[in-house]
Amino acid sequence: MLVVMSVVVHTYATTYAYYARNRDDGSVLRAVASSRERIVIADDPFTAQLLLPLYYRKIVLLADSREAAQALGSMLTAHRVPGALLVSRNPEPSLTLPGLRIGRSEQVGRMSITQWVR
Repeated sequence: MLVVMSVVVHTYATTYAYYARNRDDGSVLRAVASSRERIVIADDPFTAQLLLPLYYRKIVLLADSREAAQALGSMLTAHRVPGALLVSRNPEPSLTLPGLRIGRSEQVGRMSITQWVR
C-alpha cells in the first residue's frame, strides 16, 4: 500500500507542478513575443535560457550584474534604441538601465516584465 501511495503522490504531484510551471512560463513567452520591443534583457542566466525560444524573433541579452546593466543601458542610449524589455524572476528588478526610464511594469506568471523607454 505504501508503494502504491508513493507512486500516486509522485506521479500526480510532479505532473501538476510541471503543468503549472510550464503554463506560467508559456504566459511569459507569449507576453514577450507579442510586445513590440525587439530587445529583451534577462537579469540572470536561467531567465535568459527560458527566453531562448524567442531567439529568431527577438534579440535576447543577459545583464546579470549592475555593471553589465549600466554598460548595456549606455549602449542602448548611444544607439538610440527606442526601448527594451527587462524580464526578471524578482517582482522588483534590482537592475537599472541608464539613459532609459521605466514605461510600465507587470507581473506575468512568476516573472516581472518591465518596459524601459527613452
